[in-house]
Amino acid sequence: MPCSCTPGPGASGAPARPAFLAPHLEALRACWLLHRELAPDEADNLRLKYEHSLRVLDEAVAIVATLDPVPAPDLERAILTAALLHDMGRFPQLVLHGTFNDRASENHGVLGARTLVRLGLPRGLDPGRTRLVRACVAMHNRKELPAALPPDLELALHVVRDADKLDILPVVLEHLRPGAGNDVVTLGLSRDPGLWSPALLESLLARRPGRYEDMRSVSDFRLLLLSWAYGMRFAVSRRALLERGLLRELAAGLPDDPPLRGLYERLRADLERGACGVREGQDAASGAAGASSRPDTVRR
Repeated sequence: MPCSCTPGPGASGAPARPAFLAPHLEALRACWLLHRELAPDEADNLRLKYEHSLRVLDEAVAIVATLDPVPAPDLERAILTAALLHDMGRFPQLVLHGTFNDRASENHGVLGARTLVRLGLPRGLDPGRTRLVRACVAMHNRKELPAALPPDLELALHVVRDADKLDILPVVLEHLRPGAGNDVVTLGLSRDPGLWSPALLESLLARRPGRYEDMRSVSDFRLLLLSWAYGMRFAVSRRALLERGLLRELAAGLPDDPPLRGLYERLRADLERGACGVREGQDAASGAAGASSRPDTVRR
């Protein structure tokens, strides 16, 4: 039977938030408020991750509603719980390390799974689904997913990864606009718009997701976010990228260098053909490992 839902406090038209998640919504809020007390100077960035978690849940509800076959009720609950709690590691990460940069601190997915264990989360699920939620939180931010995952965990990870990207795109885009300047969100990258990495362009042209390790500048962040289109698992996610205009705005902020021209048109054509979906049997980040780990940096 479909789960009973209650309207969430998000934007008008957002999917309803399932009633069974009420204890986890409260646990997320309590975690956010505790860390805000511990690091009042980081209040805005902590709120950003709290609100992001709620919206990722909303995105996941919308994705799950399109799945065929429909997941069993206990699996649906586990998937949506994982979506809500996927970034629980971000709160202690920022308080302990002052950054959201995993490479400069620690893996926020693994930290999130440890946080769930410490807090006795999730609640109300059987042991197998509890392990699935914790594994999904631990692995949601991996560049590549392991081969031969259990099917339920693989499905949960793809839902959470798509939902996460759909929400974080506009969040980061807001901070890439001129005058924004939140270095926590933009990971301390150079704001010289003329700098960009050939390795990230190569990933885009090869139709594969780029790598965080290849970023040196905010233009690189734009290239990375554009490349995420090639890792989206679900058709509803790919449609959302086009309909919301996110890719167009990301591409419009790139330097007017000849190699970077026409990237949006290429992406749009791929999305409209359905070519950006992950091939059957290929995980959402496959191919990224082939990029150079130490790219040159181009200055316009």
